[in-house]
Amino acid sequence: QVGMEGDIPIPGDYDGDGMDEFAVWRPQDHTFYVSLNNTDWAGNPVLIVKIDGAGEIPIKGNFDDDPADEMGVWRESDGVWTIALDNSTQTNDPNDYLIVQTGMQGDIPIAADYEGDGMDEIAVWRPVDGSYFINYHNVDWATCPLDECVAVRTDVPNGTPVPGQFERTY
Repeated sequence: QVGMEGDIPIPGDYDGDGMDEFAVWRPQDHTFYVSLNNTDWAGNPVLIVKIDGAGEIPIKGNFDDDPADEMGVWRESDGVWTIALDNSTQTNDPNDYLIVQTGMQGDIPIAADYEGDGMDEIAVWRPVDGSYFINYHNVDWATCPLDECVAVRTDVPNGTPVPGQFERTY
């Protein structure tokens, strides 16, 4: 038994051991719950990370090139990504989080490793016109140099985004 009604499953390797852990995002209290031993909650180590806000979509990825996935949320109302950079010691210090604005209402978050460097890039898919917005350096979109943040229009509106690295880089 992991989680409860209303939780959203979001497994990932949150401790950097090479194996994914059972994890859920609980929208009611804006909190990630991770079973570090991949067993029932009762009596086992559980990592708990709270990210305040409302209307968030949970995301995960390796945004800082350490061995562990980071957990975070994307808030559709203003396109703000809040990513907890240290999954083990949350002190609510601003340095514990990567906070970046990329996207807007109606977009779909699709973070992935688009350039094959081992780190995930913040990205969104805009269904209304079939555009991808990929933020290669995970900085605010408004201040991102043109060659580091790209918008690719596919002219396939209302499709289904499929994030990933589809070209061999080695």
